[in-house]
Amino acid sequence: MAARLTFVILAVIVFVVDRVTKLLVEERMYLGERIQVVGDVFELRRVHNPGIAFGLFSDAGFLVVFGSLLVGALLFFFMLRVEPDDWFSILGGACITGGALGNLVDRIQHGYVVDFLHLPRWPTFNVADIGIVVGVALVIVSQLLVMRRESRETAAAEEPPVED
Repeated sequence: MAARLTFVILAVIVFVVDRVTKLLVEERMYLGERIQVVGDVFELRRVHNPGIAFGLFSDAGFLVVFGSLLVGALLFFFMLRVEPDDWFSILGGACITGGALGNLVDRIQHGYVVDFLHLPRWPTFNVADIGIVVGVALVIVSQLLVMRRESRETAAAEEPPVED
């Protein structure tokens, strides 16, 4: 039960932080405005992204919304199957869910996602994108740990017994 509660709380936190930051950007910045935060290293830059990551499929419209809903449903069923002690997957799934919902609300409400965090030589992104990337990384770490454990268990089962 604690795992599911943690999942919901973290997903809501990611979603709320994403929504609040986007609303602040929409309120206080005009489209295309740039505000340097740390010299040439980091700036706020309001852009509208009609596609998915890095502007891909920007002309897909409804398909992007449908794809987001499908991924959300698949993630929901995946999380129902996660072991309650697999904290990397639980936290990762929560970050992905909160981020995906934040971007989905933008797509449904505006037809695009509001992006505003910009690093040099990197596409502009938002808090939801950070949640998704961190979440995917956590799920990958979880799966690598499972593979490592299974590999060790297999190797231990195949070793001949040690005779005294």
